[in-house]
Amino acid sequence: MPKSPPTASANELHEQVESLRGLAQALVGPAEADDLLSSTYVKALERPPKSKRRLKAWLARVMRNVAIDQGRANRSRA
Repeated sequence: MPKSPPTASANELHEQVESLRGLAQALVGPAEADDLLSSTYVKALERPPKSKRRLKAWLARVMRNVAIDQGRANRSRA
């Protein structure tokens, strides 16, 4: 049975999340980008990917989902 690649470490997740700063700014604007990066990192730590393969793409999807959730929460409070 083939061995699956190891899961990503906290440091690897943090480095990759930081590399997505441009996406965060595009999704929510520069003023909210740091909050989105932090929320994405927390979500990734809570439920890390099963594999390191395509880690950046996986984190980008997590970030988009967090941005959508935050947008919904903000609209419901308004």
